[in-house]
Amino acid sequence: MREVIENMEIQFPGVKERLMADGKVHRFLNIYVNDDDIRFAENLDTSVQAGDAITILPAVAGGCGDRLR
Repeated sequence: MREVIENMEIQFPGVKERLMADGKVHRFLNIYVNDDDIRFAENLDTSVQAGDAITILPAVAGGCGDRLR
């Protein structure tokens, strides 16, 4: 996965700093390889093969609170 991000940085300069800081994925981002969260695999060392699907998804939290009462 680390190499994928490096290659993305070549194609889209500045994307790496939006995805990573201090060599780690930002904590508000979720990255999946074939529906598997890389945090529960090998993190940035997760292997990626040709044809794998990579999803980069911002973490979402919150809700509408007391408005539904």
